Parts: sequence; C-alpha cells; structure tokens
Amino acid sequence: MSWWHRIRRIISGGGRESASFAAALLGVLVLAGAALGQGISRTSVAVSDGLTWLGDDQRGEVVQVNPMSGKPQTRLQISGPDSQLEIAQSDGRLIVLNRRTGEITVVDLATLLASGRRQAPPGATSKVLVANGMVFVVDRASGTVHTADPLTLADVGQTWQAGQPLADAVVDERGVLWLVDHGGTLRSLDWSDDEQRFQERSQRAVTGAGPRTVLVPHDQGVTLIGLDGGVVVRDGTGEDVASSTDRSDAEVIAAQSSPLDLVPASVPSSSAVVLVVGRDVLRVDVGAMGCPKPGRPAVFRDKVYVPCKGSGKVVVLDRGGRRGGDDVRTSGGSDPELVFDDGRLFVNVPGSSTGVLVDSDGATRSLTIRSPELPVKDPDRSPPPSVPPPPPPNPNEPVKPPRHPGVGNGPTTEVPPAPSSAPASTPPSSSGAAAPPAPAGVTVREKSRSASALVVTVSWSAVSSTDPVVGYTVAGSGSFSGGSVSAQVSGTSTDLSVPCTGSTFCTSGRLDVTVRASTATQAGAAGMAAFTVTAPNTPPPNTPPPNTPPPNTP
Repeated sequence: MSWWHRIRRIISGGGRESASFAAALLGVLVLAGAALGQGISRTSVAVSDGLTWLGDDQRGEVVQVNPMSGKPQTRLQISGPDSQLEIAQSDGRLIVLNRRTGEITVVDLATLLASGRRQAPPGATSKVLVANGMVFVVDRASGTVHTADPLTLADVGQTWQAGQPLADAVVDERGVLWLVDHGGTLRSLDWSDDEQRFQERSQRAVTGAGPRTVLVPHDQGVTLIGLDGGVVVRDGTGEDVASSTDRSDAEVIAAQSSPLDLVPASVPSSSAVVLVVGRDVLRVDVGAMGCPKPGRPAVFRDKVYVPCKGSGKVVVLDRGGRRGGDDVRTSGGSDPELVFDDGRLFVNVPGSSTGVLVDSDGATRSLTIRSPELPVKDPDRSPPPSVPPPPPPNPNEPVKPPRHPGVGNGPTTEVPPAPSSAPASTPPSSSGAAAPPAPAGVTVREKSRSASALVVTVSWSAVSSTDPVVGYTVAGSGSFSGGSVSAQVSGTSTDLSVPCTGSTFCTSGRLDVTVRASTATQAGAAGMAAFTVTAPNTPPPNTPPPNTPPPNTP
C-alpha cells in the first residue's frame, strides 16, 4: 500500500476519492507490538501538509516536526513517561496509541484537543485499521473486529467474529479488510454503511498458513507470507500467484504496505530478510551486512530499507537483495523506526534528540526532534471560550456625527478619554509569557481500596509562573477499564479513583500520573510520577481455637 502515491493521486484527482481520504489514509494504522509486530504502527504517518508527527516514548509526548526547517513545532503530552506511542495523522486528526496501556486517543489538530478515546487490549493482540470512513479495532486473540466511529471511537454496528484467533489483519487501498485465521483461512470483507455490518467478499483456505502468517496490503489485494508452512500467496490483486519457500517456525515482521512486485519481510531470529519479487522469493542474509536483528522493513523509491535493532543503522537493499546504498546511521535513543511523509522517508529514533530524513534521491540529513524550550500542550485542557461575532450593521440606524470634529475640511480625530482611576484588566498572556513549568515533587500514594475501585492521593508542589496559575490538571492512565481518569483542582493535592472491575489492574497494574499547571490561556509542562499497584495484603482469617472440653476430673 504506497500511501504517498495514493495521496498524490487524491490531490490531483479530487472528487469522490478526496472525500474518502480519511478512510484511505487511516488504513495504515496497523497496530504492531514491539516483539510480535502488533499494535498501531509508528511508521504510518503519511500526509501532504509538509509536517510530521513523531513519538517521544521517554516523555509520553508526540512531536510535530517540520522536515524543511529541521525543527520541532508542537509538543503534545499524550501520556506518562515510559510509554510506547504509535501515531498516525489523517484528515485534520491525530490518532495515538499507547501500546503499553492500550489506550487510543484521537486529537483534533485544529484545536489540539482530544475528541475521543477508546481502550484496546494492552500488549500485542490488537490492531487498528480504518476503511470506508470507519475505524476497525481488531482483537486477534479473540478473533473479533469492532467497528468504531472515527471521531469518538464509540462502537458502531455489529461485531464481526471469526470463531477462532486471527493471525493477521490489514486493509488495502480500496478499503477492503483482509484477515487470515490460525487455521489458514484467508477472508476479505467489506463494511456496509446501510446494514452496519461486514459483508464477506471472498474466502480461501491456504494450505501452510498458520498462527505466524502475516499479510502485506497493496493498492488492491494482499500478499500472504506463511513461513511456518513455507507458503507465499498473492490474492485479490488481479495478478495472483502462489509460491513456496523455506519453512521457518520463527517470528516474521512484514512491511506495513508495499508495491505489488516488491514485498519485504524480516526474520529477526535468522538475521534474514525475505523479498517477494514478482513470482520469485529471495532470502537475504542481512547479518552479513552488520544487521544481526532486522526490524520492520519498508519499500521507498524501489529500494528496501531495513532498520537494524541494536545496531544504530538502517541497511538499504535493492530488488535483488544486494546493497542498494550506504547504510543510514542513527545515534542515541532506541531502535530506529521508519516513517513515510510527503514523498520522503524519515528515520525516527525514540529517545534521541535527532532523526534522519531520507530525500527522494536517497540523500540524508539530520533533523532535531527534541526541544526543551518548546512548550508542551495538554490535549485534555479546557477549550478557550468562543467569542460571538459582532451583530451585522442596522441599515436603518442613523449615522452619528464624530464626537470631536476636526477643523475645516480636514480629517477628523477622536480625542482619547481621560484616564480612569479604576484599575484596568490585563489581557491574559498579552506579553507572550512562557507556559508554566512542570510541577515538582509529584507523589502518588494509595488512600483506599475496595472491590470496585482503588483511590490514590496525588500531591505536588505549587508552581510559580509569569502569568497567575488558575489551577492544575491531574490525569492518570493505565490498563484499567476506560484507560484514563482525570481531575481539575486549584490546590496541590487531589484524589483519583481508578475502577477495579473488568481488569487485573488493582492487583498488578501500573498507574502513570501527570500534573500540569494552567494559566488563563495555556497549560504548562507535565510533572510525572508512576505508581505500581500490588495485590492487597489479606491477612488470614482470625479463627478461634477449637472449643476443647476440659478433661474429666475424678
């Protein structure tokens, strides 16, 4: 699925396809976990506005970077520290998944405010896909697909059920949903707006497909790679093929999308990359190229880019599996990740202050990602009050003469009124004051616990700011029902009540807490803390000793 090609076609073609831009672009939201290739993809940003959103896991932020200037422009505080953020942007909205907690957040980019949230299973079982204007939340463990509203993420229509676990699920550029289950059945589904449910387009049993099978979507149709059974199948493309390859009972990490005639997938445990080139299947030993643990590959300008975990670089391959260019070197942070944006390839390194931009000609240059001087915005802050427009002029109202006419036929002037003794109100932030700093000394302690809720007390130190602080926003996130709780207070302490029902959070969870001070016009940086929930200490019941009768006395 070549999203940059599709965007250009949408822009130039207009019409009905432009109206489905959100559905097409959000289709790349394939959630890929760190080890099993599951979750919302970090490599799915594909927009034509010249800006790119990247994740900063260490701080729980998403950062908007201008590739042309090489500098960050906006920071949004999405969650607490030590997150696993995966992002995508479409149709004026930003979608962020915290893989560690499973919370999905939709942010309206016009206001930078959260418009909807949904809780997905944390860990490596979920995928989020979008087609035909709807969001599809796939739970592979239960074999179900929930349809959700793209603005609020609330459930819509019927839930589709496979009857067994799913190995993978993707969506092609035409909006068709493709799924393969553990038994090797490959299905394609269409969402019906009229009936509010899925309709099955095709069903095919693929011998050799199994639990480790992966799918790679194209403009139309998919390529199925089932190395556990040594099978490669292309279906629904108009140029379908079936090939065989060496078997490998190992993890496979496939590209999130690719052209029809060049499909890559990595096998990290074997230091290998599998390339499906036309009808041929090639196996490339990237370990010999200094890449012992390849990550999720991507196709860019007819070359395959392979991020190397733990090696600080990206290897470039041509269609024949040979070196296609110099390695792209990275520095600092964690493993490199690949992001498409506006005809360029961006190498993001979560935790690093810089990234690398690959231009269309293969040239690279460094970009700044982190900027501590850039203020952080809170998507949960209260929206600014709306000011009604002035009433239209009344044509019947007589024109009033000027209060201080000038001399002769010259221009008139108005004399300013005399200064009043009453104090004038100062517009908030009229001097462009900086946002409040992060509150210091954030602590979290358990206050009470019941079968239904865990209550914690959050405390922090007061913040000094150029503009007066009007209050504090406290938010907690974790793998509990609902995924997040929040409160707004004027003091420096508050209680958060976290639900216990529906999850194991209250026995073995972790609560990430952020505290931000707010002035009348803006929210400040977040002070953060984490609280580990342990099982309650239940003492053994106080059982009285048995009532033994006294011995008989003579």
